[in-house]
Amino acid sequence: MDWQAGETIALVVMAVFEAVTLFFYFREKSSKDCAEKELKIIKRRGEAPFLQPSATPFQFIEFIFEKDERRMWTPNEQNVLCFVRDEVTENLAPENAVVFVVDNVGEPARCVVVKLDGEVIALKREIDGHYSQGLLYLEYAYKPQKRGKEQTITISFETRSGVQDTHQYITRHGFRVLRRIDPTLPQ
Repeated sequence: MDWQAGETIALVVMAVFEAVTLFFYFREKSSKDCAEKELKIIKRRGEAPFLQPSATPFQFIEFIFEKDERRMWTPNEQNVLCFVRDEVTENLAPENAVVFVVDNVGEPARCVVVKLDGEVIALKREIDGHYSQGLLYLEYAYKPQKRGKEQTITISFETRSGVQDTHQYITRHGFRVLRRIDPTLPQ
C-alpha cells in the first residue's frame, strides 16, 4: 500500500469518527432540549389552576343580582350545567346566563381572566350565604346559533409565585364539556 492510499484511508476514518461524534452530540443535545421542554410543561401544569366539570351535589348557588339582591339557582334550572344537567334546554332564551359549575383541582391563581372564543366571560365563586358551598362557576351568555358547537376557553392567570400563563380548554356551547388542551395532559 502506498503512502497516498494510507492517507486517504486515515482521512476517511477521521471523517467517519467526526460524523459519529457529531451524531451523538446532536442526539444528546436534542434529548436534553426535549427534557427541558417537558420540564417547562410540567411546571406550567403544576403551578396552575385546572378546571373540570363539577360533580359536587348542591341545593342552591347563591349569587348577587342587582343592587345587592340575593338570588339562587337550583341544579334543576334549565340554564345550570351541573351534576344534574349536561346541557341547557333547547328553548333557553338568547343571552340568558349559562351557569357551568366547575371544580379547580389544581392550584389557586390570582388575576384570572377567562375568555370564550376571545370574549371575556366570568369565573365566579358563589357568595357566602346560608346554603353556600363556595362553588365555582363559569357564566356566559347563551347563543342558540352556537349551541353544541366547539369553542375555546382561554384562562389567563398569575400563579402564587408570580408566573403569568394562559391555558386553553375546549367546551361545547351550552353543554357540560370542558377539556384542557394546552398545556397538554400527560399521556
